[in-house]
Amino acid sequence: MKNWNLKTTKSYVILLMAVVSSGQLLAQSKTKLSIGASITPTITGSLNTSSSDAIVSTTGQTYTKYNDSISTKETYRVSYGASVWVIYALTKNIDLQTGLTYLDVGFQRQLTNLKYLDRTYPGIGTGEYSGIVIDKSNVKKSIDLNYRYQYLQIPVLANFNLKRTRDLKFDFSMNAGIGLNFLLNHELQAKMVDSYKIEGESEYNFDSTGYSARKFAMNVMVGGTIASMKLTTKCR
Repeated sequence: MKNWNLKTTKSYVILLMAVVSSGQLLAQSKTKLSIGASITPTITGSLNTSSSDAIVSTTGQTYTKYNDSISTKETYRVSYGASVWVIYALTKNIDLQTGLTYLDVGFQRQLTNLKYLDRTYPGIGTGEYSGIVIDKSNVKKSIDLNYRYQYLQIPVLANFNLKRTRDLKFDFSMNAGIGLNFLLNHELQAKMVDSYKIEGESEYNFDSTGYSARKFAMNVMVGGTIASMKLTTKCR
């Protein structure tokens, strides 16, 4: 595990879809207090910015030019989170919801069609050729760099119950609030694609993404809920 900290460059992880869908088991009773749990698929991307004239050792470019050159190679990343919830009924139609959520977010950068002496990432490989392709074979050479940020989130939401169906099987509601996010860890995982290997390894792991990760972040949450007596499905 190595830490390559590029402090002059910042990465802003964008939560493109806070929650695609989640199945949430709740105690759907008329009591004031209910609890539940959910699994939350997420889609995230990033915006990387730099105003530094410092030189990136792996390319010979400034950080500003380096970010401009790689931005088109970045793609979204699909991951999952898990939540436990506590819901308190303030009134007949308004609930207060909070709990704990584990979020694994980030983005992916793809290095494709690599050739002899192309640059990859510092620490991939060893010795003086670390971060440099030295394989002269005709094997297809591609690497997926997965930038991962793990957060513990405390969501605080207000749920507004809008309508119940005539058969009393479904409730419709809207919710809004904030999420308080505390950084647990950030890391980089480099995976060789297909049969490509570097020094016999198909994967390299680093204990840092190479970017300055914020220890605290806050986001706004807006969504809707369709609830049955036993199952709640959320779309945000």
